[in-house]
Amino acid sequence: MFTEQLTESLAVVGQLPCSNHATNTGDNTIAGIDMSIFRRLITYLDVGVVNTGANIQLYYQASAKANMASPVNVASAIPLTANTSNRIESLEVRADQLPAGTRYVQPILIVNTSQVNVGMLCLGGESAYKPASKYGVANVLDQGLVT
Repeated sequence: MFTEQLTESLAVVGQLPCSNHATNTGDNTIAGIDMSIFRRLITYLDVGVVNTGANIQLYYQASAKANMASPVNVASAIPLTANTSNRIESLEVRADQLPAGTRYVQPILIVNTSQVNVGMLCLGGESAYKPASKYGVANVLDQGLVT
């Protein structure tokens, strides 16, 4: 029986370091994530101070192409709206929720009303191939294990 560590069963497939994002801006800099490898994708937001009336929205887009050409919104993944300071927020999508004919997913972050300090981390799980960690994005993860 193969017993994998949690660090092996999850892959860091996207990261946006914490920084101030300007009002009325979006961020789609995380590359398309191949959902033919992962059955699930979870995106965590690390939300700093949110000014009064401001909010952050997170949703997923899907495409048939890795470069995210002609993306469509993933309607089955309910968009996340965060408006509380100093919170961790999460949004998850499964491969079977993607629109027909698509296989790549990209998280889209929108900052509304006022600038917000926020970071994002995307983890792919339930990989078709083991260990999932070998499909992680290079140069974003340092890890240690207790053995």
